[in-house]
Amino acid sequence: MVGLLAIAFFAASLSGSYDCNIEHQAVISETGASEQPIMFPESDRANWRFSLRVPEGRAPAVTIDWPANPIQIAGRHPSIDIAPGQVAMFAMSNAPCMFTESACMAMIELSAHEDGSLGYSILPAGSSRNPDGTRTLLHVAFLGTCRRHDGAAR
Repeated sequence: MVGLLAIAFFAASLSGSYDCNIEHQAVISETGASEQPIMFPESDRANWRFSLRVPEGRAPAVTIDWPANPIQIAGRHPSIDIAPGQVAMFAMSNAPCMFTESACMAMIELSAHEDGSLGYSILPAGSSRNPDGTRTLLHVAFLGTCRRHDGAAR
């Protein structure tokens, strides 16, 4: 029984340093959702990788290192525990922003996997202007996996 508890504890552990890659995107507007990716120049693909550090403890402050910072989420962010092995946080910054004009905001969620990797989602707040000048909601959901720096499975 103790062995099963230890396995459950380690499977749910988020702490560590990770390299992350965007693997999927979904565009969500007031008319629905599509898997049409946001297009970026192929030469900028390296800018869509980032790393993060999660210290031990409940509701850790997560550090996101992203030199290019295209979605404006780099920095240190307090998190909240939403389930065993899962935390969520908000990143906020001043303009300029990729998806909004005045201020930037995104929700980031991390979920521990049994192999020691993390799944993540990034949901930036978004705005779009219609041809008549009115505003409409626009979100891009970014999803992917983060691998431990040392590449070792747990």
